[in-house]
Amino acid sequence: MLNKLLNNNKYELFIFFHSKKNVFSDLELSKITVPFVLISETKDFHKLNDHPFIYLMNESALNSKTLLSEVNRLILYPDLNNIIEDILDDTNISVLIFDERRKINFVNTALCQQTGYQAEELLGSNIKILYSDQHSIMFYDNIFHTIQNNLKWAGKLQVQRKDGSSFWEKSIIKPLKKFESNQYYIGILLNRDQSIKNREIHKREVEMAAAIQNSILSKPIFNQKISINAKYYPLNEISGDTYHWVPLDEDKYIVLLCDVIGHGIGSALVTTVISSIVRDLKIKWESSEIFLKDLNNSIIDLLSQNKNSQDYYFTAVFLEIDTKEKTVKYFNCGHPSIYYFNDKVLEKLHIKNFPVGLFRDYIFESKTIGYDDSTELLLYTDGLKDLDMDYDSGLNVLETILRRYPFESKDLLEFIEQEYLEHYYDKVKDDISLISIKLF
Repeated sequence: MLNKLLNNNKYELFIFFHSKKNVFSDLELSKITVPFVLISETKDFHKLNDHPFIYLMNESALNSKTLLSEVNRLILYPDLNNIIEDILDDTNISVLIFDERRKINFVNTALCQQTGYQAEELLGSNIKILYSDQHSIMFYDNIFHTIQNNLKWAGKLQVQRKDGSSFWEKSIIKPLKKFESNQYYIGILLNRDQSIKNREIHKREVEMAAAIQNSILSKPIFNQKISINAKYYPLNEISGDTYHWVPLDEDKYIVLLCDVIGHGIGSALVTTVISSIVRDLKIKWESSEIFLKDLNNSIIDLLSQNKNSQDYYFTAVFLEIDTKEKTVKYFNCGHPSIYYFNDKVLEKLHIKNFPVGLFRDYIFESKTIGYDDSTELLLYTDGLKDLDMDYDSGLNVLETILRRYPFESKDLLEFIEQEYLEHYYDKVKDDISLISIKLF
């Protein structure tokens, strides 16, 4: 009888009560291709050796809800997972599976390679992590409305990589059969061969952009009056942070730290533009106010020539240091405060201005302070303060660390790296640049 049942392929599960030990003696085991559960008086629930679908269960544990749940969990789901992984990881097509809450449950190797994410960074994340600004929220809601009505969606999607860049891909998104009352959906990116070529081109472009970015950053200055040094921690290979310092004469120095809005190659290219403009403006130096006004207008003029570049602007902190008069003139342009400290005080220096690149002919306001010997300034971009915790939690940590800083006995940047970044870098969500200025 069992053999006849097995020949009927409409059954997806067999549950069989029997007390005989030789129940399988007359059964054609090779025909068992769906879960087959034997309930007896003596057996605990376990898998029969050497057969992928036969399970034995103790009668005392019999409960319909428990039985079905266990069959699904212990038999169907692991086997299905293994099959999915074996098939989908052995393909160049990018695939992901997500649930009704838009939480990602599976990604294959090809998708990780294409987006730049590790699997563990995507699994459990909302699918929004791959959204691009090219599409509206209504566009994505329309896709979900389609698949939630048990229909297939097909079209071109722009997908955002981890480094902030994006790529277009022909895509199919469709519902899968419900599993344990949960609905899952599969997304497939189709134009894989071209994507491989695009990814290789993109990788070379990123490497070139990173090399250019690093080459334009200012080199340290150390002399009897002043020392300026920096550390640079891009979240990805390329960054929207940049910094420059220039001696105007033997007593005066200017220092500029910028954080361009956004991520990816676009922001990185803006940093190279800033470097070029700074070099030109230094040659025709008149004053800090004129320098910032000209920098602001130059950025607006240059980026307005391309409608796709109009959204780029940057926060900045700008210093004019006079080591002869022992003064520091400072400008905050939508940027975090400067830390000013010595062995007696720890203060924040701040004055409100708009970011650079927003309003033509904007007049940036400044403040000037005097300093004593052995004073230090810390400049930083907001990646240092915005940890993946509470807002400004990074500043609370940083200030606690700075109050413990052994002034004059240790390098500030190394101290911050050891006491702060080594403990909290996994919570950093933006590029970090640090500049230490020692005044003697």
